[in-house]
Amino acid sequence: MPQTAALPPVPALVPLSPDLVGSTGRESVERLVGAVRRALPRVNVLDPQDIPVPGTAATEGHDGARPAIPSVLRLVDRLGVPSVLMPLTLSSFYAGGQLAAPAARARYEARVAQPLGPDRLLARALLVRLRQAGAQWGDAVVLAAGELSGPAALAAAEHAAAMLASEWGSPVSLASTSPLAPSVQDAVSDLRATGAHRVFVASYLLTPGPLADVVAGSARQAGAAGVAEVLAGHRLLVELIVQRYRTVLASWGQGGPV
Repeated sequence: MPQTAALPPVPALVPLSPDLVGSTGRESVERLVGAVRRALPRVNVLDPQDIPVPGTAATEGHDGARPAIPSVLRLVDRLGVPSVLMPLTLSSFYAGGQLAAPAARARYEARVAQPLGPDRLLARALLVRLRQAGAQWGDAVVLAAGELSGPAALAAAEHAAAMLASEWGSPVSLASTSPLAPSVQDAVSDLRATGAHRVFVASYLLTPGPLADVVAGSARQAGAAGVAEVLAGHRLLVELIVQRYRTVLASWGQGGPV
């Protein structure tokens, strides 16, 4: 009787989030990971609380600190199965191959998924958030990103603004809490000075927290008509994470019902 080849183990999903400092961001990430776990019932989706995150220095667009690479890789090796490292970020918060190169040396194979942004699904989620905030066609829109660490992050944010503009149907101005782009207050004020009757701000942030509060406060101070909620909690964000995970599986030659 012919033997049936053993199925390869289903790779674990290791979420890497800098938004675990502060209860609001932590709870938001936990809810997001819980939704991903329900969408991938056959996958071991780790709890972000199990991934050591040293320090509290703010990282690009986030209020927390990045998970330490050695700690992440030790965790991957303890799992005993291949792993997909999933940055829960809107752009890369590890420089260059800082994460991919060490992952290639892990005892059990680990591959790094692309960061979540920019992506068409995020643009559609931002559009929904704007509508929920009361924005209507014809209103001016500012996309408010968090801290931008350099030219690559700026280019990614500009791409996100262009995607949102294509969904919204009119130009979208980019703002940021970093010096690489106009501030939220300046972007809103400039649009109002050039004749925009109502300006809405789309928060290009994953989770609530101090950074989102700064964006909202600056927007309102400049006279914005409304500020959209952050992306966490939107079903399209969960869909995007699942999509990123399956893309990595396809690069391994794995498919199937995961």
